[in-house]
Amino acid sequence: MHLVLLLSLLAGQAVDVEALYLRGFAAAVEAYDQGGSDESLVVVRDAIAALEKVSGGKPGPAEIARLVLVAAAAAAQSEREEMGAYLTHATDMEMLQIAAGQPGAPGISALEAAGDLWLQVHGFDEAIRAYERAAAVLGMTPRIAAGLSKARR
Repeated sequence: MHLVLLLSLLAGQAVDVEALYLRGFAAAVEAYDQGGSDESLVVVRDAIAALEKVSGGKPGPAEIARLVLVAAAAAAQSEREEMGAYLTHATDMEMLQIAAGQPGAPGISALEAAGDLWLQVHGFDEAIRAYERAAAVLGMTPRIAAGLSKARR
């Protein structure tokens, strides 16, 4: 399915950024469970490439989603430093978008994803800070509360 989205993008058709992002994020979580092999990251890398075409590198939901997926791919390979750098960039961009009254990443905010990814790589203190920041900005949603609870355990 990811190839269909990429081909439709190249053909100039509209692309569902949220669907592409969420599919890529789920694939990155699966890739982590498989050790982050190149083969396990194909769907994630295809989603990153498609989002790059959509965003053109300009701030907005597609670019934030792309940055989160790059971080998620790094997390799948337990590359914490690289993951952290991309998450910082994604969350900073999202905060600027929100401050300007513009949308952040669709579906799963970069702020929430930061908590999820730190939790995944066992960075519990970083996960707690990320979820607390997400709660401060987005409000304490059930998803954030669950992530915060897991990180604290």
